[in-house]
Amino acid sequence: VISTLAMGVEVRSLSFDSLKEVTSCLLDMNQEVVKIILECKKDIWKSPELFELVEEYFENSLQTLDFCTALEKCLKKARDSQLILHVALQRFEEEDGDASGGGGGGEKKFARTLEELRNFKAAGDPFTEDFFRVFQSVYRQQLSMLEKLQLRKRTLDKKLKSVKAWRKVSSII
Repeated sequence: VISTLAMGVEVRSLSFDSLKEVTSCLLDMNQEVVKIILECKKDIWKSPELFELVEEYFENSLQTLDFCTALEKCLKKARDSQLILHVALQRFEEEDGDASGGGGGGEKKFARTLEELRNFKAAGDPFTEDFFRVFQSVYRQQLSMLEKLQLRKRTLDKKLKSVKAWRKVSSII
């Protein structure tokens, strides 16, 4: 999901559904991870490697929270821009009705509509450079964490394989 979203960020094309899916996944994942951390807290305290991973996870969570805050800001700006467009459409319908009724024109024709459209243009892109910077940072950190977890898993898999081999040897003896 995050990879799909990252591709959307690269081309500056984000869907609200994908953003909603990512935030939902992050929330679910965070709840599961916290539950596991609490269940295994004694083991985590004993192992410096695990403790370091947990610390990094919480640092990543804080950056993810920064991303969600930046996302919320952008979504509010997008909502405001949508409202400006809605008002511009209302103004257009009002002024179009006035114009077809034979009432006036000249330079004031559709002036209020144009004013609202200028407001929309002035509002700019709701997804700011700051948003994309925070997203890229979170994305890189998530990838880094994934690589560390995969490395840790490979190490544990090797140890597990060794333990299983020793069990077989000891059961034969």
